[in-house]
Amino acid sequence: MNTKEPKFAMMPPSELTENPWNTNHLDKINMDKLVKSILKLGFFTAIVVRETEHGFEIIGGAHRKRAAIILNLETVPVISLGHVSDEQAKVMSLADNARYGNDDATELANLLQDMDAASLSEILPIDEYDIEKILSVNEINIEDIDTITDFDFDNYEKEEKKETKKEYDTITFSLIPNDAEMIKQKIQKYINSTPFSNKKPSIAAGEALMSWFAKDL
Repeated sequence: MNTKEPKFAMMPPSELTENPWNTNHLDKINMDKLVKSILKLGFFTAIVVRETEHGFEIIGGAHRKRAAIILNLETVPVISLGHVSDEQAKVMSLADNARYGNDDATELANLLQDMDAASLSEILPIDEYDIEKILSVNEINIEDIDTITDFDFDNYEKEEKKETKKEYDTITFSLIPNDAEMIKQKIQKYINSTPFSNKKPSIAAGEALMSWFAKDL
């Protein structure tokens, strides 16, 4: 493990060499967004390098280096970790490209609520449609879902009422993709373990969901 104190410096981007193992690639659209983000927000994330016999090699920040060259920046902020082994540098590169946390859907939606989606989509690796999907988590109004709020859980297991007017109501609500997939998987798993599996898929899903809710109350 390298114990040398990291050094900060401003260096010409042309003097920084990209490592040959970087697995993180940007298409032209997202490269353009990165360039625009630097123009709008500044170069606020330093490029991380190690010292080799051939000069300074990038561990994290190859795309920022390319963006700096596109923008004709004379220097960029650099943090040098000194001499780092190939193995450790590769692990650091993977760690640099990784994201360790996940956004809380509601908190993220609240954060984006008063922001300009069009402006954000110009500099972030998401588009306006992605932002609208994130904001959609705030669109659910439980009071409007009569099928759930008026459901009689106490009599759920009783024989179905013989009504000819309307047997089922269809309801819809919005979730971010990860949460939606999780709900679908849980419902399907519950259906497969119950008598609901022989019914029409949408009906089976609804009855499984309500039975699931009833057990949790």
